[in-house]
Amino acid sequence: MLFLKSEFVILTEALGNVALTKDNFPGQTSLLNSLQKQGFLYVKDLPKELVLLGKYRNVGETALGNLFNQLKVKGMEFSMVEI
Repeated sequence: MLFLKSEFVILTEALGNVALTKDNFPGQTSLLNSLQKQGFLYVKDLPKELVLLGKYRNVGETALGNLFNQLKVKGMEFSMVEI
């Protein structure tokens, strides 16, 4: 599971293998560049508590919230495919 405040996303294998790229997460270029510089290349590389990413440059609460919402949508897309 990935957490942000009191919300969570279930980290499936399919979601974990999604690359942290601007194609997969549009509008997050600055955040993604910062994460990639820190070695976060796939969703599975992220810490379980996303708020921990706030210590990195160009990683703010709004950007994390947007990323988390995109992760929720992608998670739902994968769960719909599995049905």
